[in-house]
Amino acid sequence: MDLYELLEIDENNFDMNILKKQYHKMCLKYHPDKGGDVNHFKLVQEAYEVLSDDNKRTLYNNYKRFSFLKDYDFTDEEFQEINSYYDLLLKNENVRLARTLYKTLPQQVKQRLNSMKDYIFNYDKNKKECKDIVDSAKYIDITKLDDDFIIELNVKLEDAYNNCLKRIIIVSKYGIYYLF
Repeated sequence: MDLYELLEIDENNFDMNILKKQYHKMCLKYHPDKGGDVNHFKLVQEAYEVLSDDNKRTLYNNYKRFSFLKDYDFTDEEFQEINSYYDLLLKNENVRLARTLYKTLPQQVKQRLNSMKDYIFNYDKNKKECKDIVDSAKYIDITKLDDDFIIELNVKLEDAYNNCLKRIIIVSKYGIYYLF
C-alpha cells in the first residue's frame, strides 16, 4: 500500500500543507462517526503519522525506493547507507547523461530495456532449472584452414549464472585443443 496514494498526494511535489489538507479531507470522508470505514480511517491515520514526521517519511521513502530489496533483512541504518550511495550515484555526471539519453529513446526501446531490467532483477523468479551442468562437447575442425582466425565464443547469462560448463574441442593441423 502506497501512503501517498492513500492520502491522494503527489509524492514528487510533497508539501506539508497539502498533507494536512488531504488528511483532514480523508478524516471527514472515512471517520466512523460520519459513516466511514473504521479500517480505512486507521490506515489514513497511520499514513499521516508516517508522512508528517520527517524521519519516518525519509525511512518510508527509502524502503519504497528500494522495495526490490525487501527480501533482504537490512536495518534502518543500512537502508540509509544504501540511500546515500544511491543519491551520490544519481548526482554523478555520467549517470545524469545516461538518464537524459534514456528519456530521448523511442518508447519501444524503453520497453525492451525495461523487460531486460525485469529479467535481470527478477532472475531467481524467472529462471528455469538447469538440467545439464555439463553440456555435450562441441567440435570445431579447422585442419584445412591456413590463415589465422579469431573465434568469439558467447556464453548465455543464464548458463554463466547456473555455472553450466561448456566443452569445446578444436581440432587443428597442429593438435587438439580442449576448452572448458
